[in-house]
Amino acid sequence: METLVLDANFRPITIFPFGKAIRKVMSERAEILERFTDEEIGREWKGAMECPSVIRLLHFVQKPRKHNIYQRLTRQNVLIRDNHQCQYCGCHLNVKNLSWDHVIPRDKGGKTTWNNIVSSCVSCNVKKANKSLQESGLHLKKKPIAPLKIMGVEEFSFFSNLKNFPSEKWKQYLYFNTALDA
Repeated sequence: METLVLDANFRPITIFPFGKAIRKVMSERAEILERFTDEEIGREWKGAMECPSVIRLLHFVQKPRKHNIYQRLTRQNVLIRDNHQCQYCGCHLNVKNLSWDHVIPRDKGGKTTWNNIVSSCVSCNVKKANKSLQESGLHLKKKPIAPLKIMGVEEFSFFSNLKNFPSEKWKQYLYFNTALDA
């Protein structure tokens, strides 16, 4: 079981194994906001102790460790986030015909970040070149966002895929710009 960890301002900052979350609560450095139900925990824990689903740290964190909550920025992860489609024309992409494009070109101050990189087919990438969207006449299918992870580093469990939530109670603490289809 994993526990969503919020900072003192209720912002999600990381995910702990529930044992570490229990230690934070027991040492009075965090409070439990949500608990896993007996059905979510399984019968071996049933009634043994409260298993926190969401905790809030009682102190402020200087710098959230983004590497703990965001997927690594790789070509494969960008392709997964963009549903294997060019974000300009919508054509299907695979690893062989994938190109990625900086929405704001690097020579105009754009950085290689999740919010500035999109999957693109080679022809759209050549058409856009180092122009802005307005100059090239292209339009994005959807705004690029940084996908969050909820399980281990090797798993592709994005928060927008609600089937992979350890607990439905996490939804109210996470903010993202996709439709919530339960």
